[in-house]
Amino acid sequence: MNQKVVIGTPAYDGRVHVTYALMLLDIHERLVEKGHQYIIRIPTQGSLFVSNRNKLIQMFWESEADWMVCIDSDLSFNADHILEVMESNVDVFAGVYPLRDKSTFVFRPDTFEDGRIKIDEKTDYLKLQ
Repeated sequence: MNQKVVIGTPAYDGRVHVTYALMLLDIHERLVEKGHQYIIRIPTQGSLFVSNRNKLIQMFWESEADWMVCIDSDLSFNADHILEVMESNVDVFAGVYPLRDKSTFVFRPDTFEDGRIKIDEKTDYLKLQ
């Protein structure tokens, strides 16, 4: 089934990293290959990331899009992962990446009493609190 995707990226000073730009080209290729439509929005209204993200969410709600993907302008990942998440049909999905010190990851997984992280049996994704 063809779906519509909004790709939103707040860009503080109007710039994106080269790896992000190359990833967007890959995302374009994958989505078009599968017959999906997409729109890219990159607001550049200063350092208020929360405000810019809220505007992106509002635009998504007012659109006819099925999915919203919010990606920071300094990140990249394998473009196939977007299709994988779309096919898994989860409501919310988030990637985990290190803090600026490059050694610390902060996320709150849902765990069993013995400390093991819960994993969704259908998708193999980690469950978060």
